[in-house]
Amino acid sequence: MKINIRTKAYIFLLIISFQILLPSCVTPRRTNYLQKPSVRIPSYPQVREYEDYRLLVGDELSIYVFSLESEANEIFNQGRNTNSSGIGSILSGGGGKSIYTYTIYADSCINYPVIGKVKIAGKTLREASVYMKEQLKGDFIVNDFTVKVSLVNNTFSLISEKGSGKYAISTDRMNIFQAIATSQDLAEYADRAHVKIIRQTDKGTIVKEFDIRSKDILQSEFYYVRPNDVIYVQSFNGQFFRLGSFFTVLSTITSTITFVLFIDRLTGSHIINEIKK
Repeated sequence: MKINIRTKAYIFLLIISFQILLPSCVTPRRTNYLQKPSVRIPSYPQVREYEDYRLLVGDELSIYVFSLESEANEIFNQGRNTNSSGIGSILSGGGGKSIYTYTIYADSCINYPVIGKVKIAGKTLREASVYMKEQLKGDFIVNDFTVKVSLVNNTFSLISEKGSGKYAISTDRMNIFQAIATSQDLAEYADRAHVKIIRQTDKGTIVKEFDIRSKDILQSEFYYVRPNDVIYVQSFNGQFFRLGSFFTVLSTITSTITFVLFIDRLTGSHIINEIKK
């Protein structure tokens, strides 16, 4: 059977419509989390166990000294109240941002009262607390005391189609799903296959990309959020048409073709009438 030019044009229009509109279709494969690795869902190698965050140049610290010596409290806490009613709040991390903070400068040190420069970059918060106590013990504070070092800039940023914001890391080990939940999940058209994390390290800024849909994310280096992380999620290509499902795509294509056929038939009838005249 010979296909006329008009039929070929309709077939071509149908193919083009599918190619343009199908990428806009939102399917469960695009949006569901914890999918089993496959041809389209990548697999990630298992990394070693979680490691505590190590302080970097530029971090801001809050350092509290809890001592029975009122003079020590006055000097090292810059006059801040550390009585029994306030200690519990500070130790639990509920005190919020401190009025007075210590910045880690390019030489990896902070400037601490009386002592001067103290090299603290590269240490975990636990190690920093122990180290600061060693620096103060004996020469500056005689009686038993406690030092707590906290990270003031313990936050991450999330940039996505729904907007952007900076959020506090509320747990010791916040994971990527908890981070996304702070903004009430990603938008429908967010490209979950190409999530980027901009992360500060002791060797500089790095950018890593991963597919958050993969179940293997649970054991990868991308699972836990670090202080100062920036999570960037762009919209996937073809989202301009905003088509929610395959049936919506099919309906749109059908409507388009029907309209073209109507115009074609109307135009054809007009030409025939003109010829008859």
